[in-house]
Amino acid sequence: MDMPTAQSLRLPQRLSALRAPLEQFLSAAVGFVMSGASILLAAAPFGVAWAGAAPPDYAVSATLGAMGGYLMLSAGSGTLRYLAALVLLFGLRWALGFIPKSRIQFYTPLLAALAIAVTGLAVVLSEPSTVYAYALVGCEAAITATAGMLFVKAGRSLQEGAPLTRANGVCTGVGLAVLYMGFSAFQIGGFSPARMLAFYCLLLCGCCLSTGAGCAAAIAAGLVAALAGQPQLLAVYCAAGLAAGVFAPLGRAGSCVSMSAGAVLALLAQRPESPSAVLLALECAGASALFLLTPGEAVQKLGFIRNEGTASGEMLRRVVVARLARMGEALSGIGSLTGEIAKQLETIKGENGDELLGSACAEVCRSCDDSPRCWQSGYHDTADAIEHAFAAVRSGGAASAGDLPDHFTCRRKSQLLEAINARGETVRARRAQRRQAAQLRSVTSDQFDGMSLLLSSLSDQLVRYACAPAQAGDSAERILRARCGELEHVCCYLDGDGRIGILAELPVYKSARLTGPEIAAELSEAVGQELGPPEEDQRAGLTRLTWTARAPFGIETAFLQRAANRNRFCGDSCRAIGEAHGRAVLLLSDGMGIGSPAAIDATLCTDLLDRLLTAGSDFGAALRLVNAALLSGGGEERLCTVDAAILDLFTCRLDLFKAGAAPTYILRQGRAAVVETPSLPAGILDGAQAEHTVLTLAEGDLIVMVSDGLTDSGGGWIPSQLVSLAQRPLERLCEELLKTAADRRIDGHEDDMTVLAARIIRT
Repeated sequence: MDMPTAQSLRLPQRLSALRAPLEQFLSAAVGFVMSGASILLAAAPFGVAWAGAAPPDYAVSATLGAMGGYLMLSAGSGTLRYLAALVLLFGLRWALGFIPKSRIQFYTPLLAALAIAVTGLAVVLSEPSTVYAYALVGCEAAITATAGMLFVKAGRSLQEGAPLTRANGVCTGVGLAVLYMGFSAFQIGGFSPARMLAFYCLLLCGCCLSTGAGCAAAIAAGLVAALAGQPQLLAVYCAAGLAAGVFAPLGRAGSCVSMSAGAVLALLAQRPESPSAVLLALECAGASALFLLTPGEAVQKLGFIRNEGTASGEMLRRVVVARLARMGEALSGIGSLTGEIAKQLETIKGENGDELLGSACAEVCRSCDDSPRCWQSGYHDTADAIEHAFAAVRSGGAASAGDLPDHFTCRRKSQLLEAINARGETVRARRAQRRQAAQLRSVTSDQFDGMSLLLSSLSDQLVRYACAPAQAGDSAERILRARCGELEHVCCYLDGDGRIGILAELPVYKSARLTGPEIAAELSEAVGQELGPPEEDQRAGLTRLTWTARAPFGIETAFLQRAANRNRFCGDSCRAIGEAHGRAVLLLSDGMGIGSPAAIDATLCTDLLDRLLTAGSDFGAALRLVNAALLSGGGEERLCTVDAAILDLFTCRLDLFKAGAAPTYILRQGRAAVVETPSLPAGILDGAQAEHTVLTLAEGDLIVMVSDGLTDSGGGWIPSQLVSLAQRPLERLCEELLKTAADRRIDGHEDDMTVLAARIIRT
């Protein structure tokens, strides 16, 4: 062998020599992290399960790593129990050393479950326990055995380099879920590497496998995060995984941008205390960068293979529409499924309040010499007295000596009351937690329903889209490329009403060349339809310019507000969107009460509706998401009326939506009409719905929306005054209506008042 050849073999030999120590270290590190994973912050058997699943050659390192994890990451009395279980497991493995290594690994998960059961029963038998305690030990042992078997199968698949299938994918997913729960405790200034790796896995599944795989991974990640004590991430992961899969046809960059946007929007809709939207965006960016830098060969070796077809634009559109429709149908049932799972978990971890209070009596009476007399010969009197004390605690108060009957002559009466009251605090705290969980289920259900409606409306829109005539598309592209030679992409399409649209992508620094009115005029002549100025959107270093057909109608608007009791803030909020996707939108929301709390809720309502409707959302979907945001208001009741008027600027069709809102007044061809529909406000129930009314208007007609502060003393005067003020400027009309409403109040009660007026004009 010549010298160059010998030197070229040294590096592989050195790496081969280091492989065994590195694998031993990795086995210990995985055991260390898994020891910190717990279910509902109570059971943490996964470190023992990993020590049982480790191959014989790695049993020592896995056991030592798990021990270190329990010592450093766990807290409470359970630490000693799990350490004892690891010692017992290692002893059992040593005692069964005569079994061949190729077969022992199939039995060691059962040995781990046995160690968990034995140590658990030892703890339960050492103190007074209930059937519930024994059941928990059995459940924990079953979890240990199941997790260990899944770890064994996942390890074998990775070691053999087997392609990703449904079976080994589930096993690997469970292992990653446990690692996530353990790794989530590590944060750097609030930045969570665990969340970043979770987003990376969602991108792998959604972009490189399928939309269904991305959604399945997202739901699994959300449930795991909820079990790890982060329920607000349930909707975040679901939105991120769904977006990554749906927009996978746009490539890796499109999936990354869509996933980040979906995750941040889902977080903002909940307004949780943590994590912050900035940190979440940074974690999404880190996951996106890692995903974009991952070579395709590495993805293929992991089993994430996606066939890159050469489908035409029409076929690709049909595929996207079909996927959106299918995912919309799937999401519509996820809310109820999530609720059922949460209810089952609540049933498993629930605890009877009277049993907990009864344990207080047992604790005090156990060491009392009078206990036989009280609970045998005087059982009925004692039970009657205890029931009186329990009744005081159940009512939400504290038991006192006055709640006990006179015939109750216990020598430890004060100690007994103190123990019962202490348990009562625990019962009330757990009831509050269950109420919060029920509220979270309602919020999650509305979020999934809202996302389902969003996908369904988007699918309906895409079904009606078509390619523009080739001649119009070619002419538009020639004009744009003549002005800016660095165009990334140009698309010319027809919407569902046959109106033409042009989308161009170009570098940000070149966008100023295409935003002038002369470009819109040239494009209008080329495509045969009058186009308006372009809408501009900047993302991922590119500017997207969209020209759409100019609507023949527009609106002029004015509004005026008056805060109650001279407050600094008005509890009403209103918005007027002059043009958004060929329609004008008027929004008015009245928060519950007056002052800043009502103003915050009303502003949240109109702001979310503004963003969603401007982006082209269906109103029903937008209302569901707003309702979810109000329901997640920290346990306090947050109600808002919702009043929306959506005007089609091409046909003058007016859609009115009301959720608990005051009447809307329409002045049509000189005649006043009142639109009043009974409905419930947003934030009061899950599944909020608005009453819908459709009208057809014309140029010069008026739309006047008011808050209930103007109609509390009756609104019969408003139509006649509108007729008399019809030709006045809108600002003057709002002033006169507010002044008259204030003069007519005779009950001495003040409320916030808002008038929003709009007149249809021809552009």
